[in-house]
Amino acid sequence: MRQSISLFVAGLLAPASLLVSSLNAIAHQHMMVGTVQATVHLEPDDSPYAKIPSLTWFHLSHPQGETIPLANCNCNLVVYDSRNQPIAYPQLSEADVEGHERPISTSITFPTPGLYQLVLTGEPKGDSFQPFELTVPVTVRP
Repeated sequence: MRQSISLFVAGLLAPASLLVSSLNAIAHQHMMVGTVQATVHLEPDDSPYAKIPSLTWFHLSHPQGETIPLANCNCNLVVYDSRNQPIAYPQLSEADVEGHERPISTSITFPTPGLYQLVLTGEPKGDSFQPFELTVPVTVRP
């Protein structure tokens, strides 16, 4: 009887553990704005800590998958606090991270725990995509 209860409990917990490990593995936000696809990531696991620099990157691409490099985009990033006040205007650069080709990256240090929004705007240098505004909600841990 004990063994069957243990097997029953293990059977219930195994799917839950797979779900938790899957959620930890999915630490990127995928979005589409107009003709631009974006993958967004903040270190660590899209849940940064207050007062600790967080590597933040945006991989922008066309629907066909071709990367939109920073050289082809007049991109600007603004960080807003929970009162919708701008608190930072991080400098953007390119760096190879996590197997993505030339993502647009920066480091952001959030001053306190709480809710923030990152707003990335971009206009093409040329006509390779439509102008966009990408809003990313962020919850910062203590």
